[in-house]
Amino acid sequence: MKDREVFTLMSPIKKFSLILPVSLAFFAVSGLAQTAAVEGTVMGTDGKTLQGAQMKIERLDVKGNYTVKTDKKGHYFYGGLPGGSYKITVVVGGKDMDSMNGIPIKIGDTTQQNFDLSKSAAAGGGVAAPVDESGRALSAAEKAELEKKNKEQAAALAKNKALNDAFNEGKTAAAAGQWDAAIAGFTKAAEADPTQHVVWGNLADAYVGRSKATPAGKDGDLEKAADAYQKAIAIKVDDAAYLNNYAL
Repeated sequence: MKDREVFTLMSPIKKFSLILPVSLAFFAVSGLAQTAAVEGTVMGTDGKTLQGAQMKIERLDVKGNYTVKTDKKGHYFYGGLPGGSYKITVVVGGKDMDSMNGIPIKIGDTTQQNFDLSKSAAAGGGVAAPVDESGRALSAAEKAELEKKNKEQAAALAKNKALNDAFNEGKTAAAAGQWDAAIAGFTKAAEADPTQHVVWGNLADAYVGRSKATPAGKDGDLEKAADAYQKAIAIKVDDAAYLNNYAL
């Protein structure tokens, strides 16, 4: 009777093929590694196109940071982005002038996002006007601060690249049913940044997938899947899919 009770508790695991896409569809990465792009025009507080504004493009789901500057026509473009939810910020003279949060960027699309600093300044009231630094040499303190920021940004970009590369490796392998490779990829991603709930969720899914493909190691894989789900839930406690899959 005890064995039958255990079997009854674990049998709903078979439902993972229906439940998991709810939480993972948004983060799917194709085997062809398709990407997305974002572009737009920035208008300054004087109503003219703004050249040389720094555009901070921050991925909000699996963390990633990218930057690009506006050209002579105030236009910016950044390609090769993973699909996801983003925050885009206009930075002038080292100050955040305007931002848009939660922008959905889809694989294969070029998302348009324009900014008008005259409108945002009027709405914000206390937003400082851009500083025109053309032709002015940086002071020693400013140069040191700029170099520090550049080094920090370079380190962050390297970390983000390692995270995204490992995560995408795991997704591609999982899509092909190569569970050992998927687990290896998601494990590397978790080591790169253990604060990403989607990484732990995908790692748990991979262990469940392998438990089905290799019944001999089922118990061990399901224990590891449960542990990974716990880590995902600890980071994002309100995710119904994680809670449901962990309960199963």
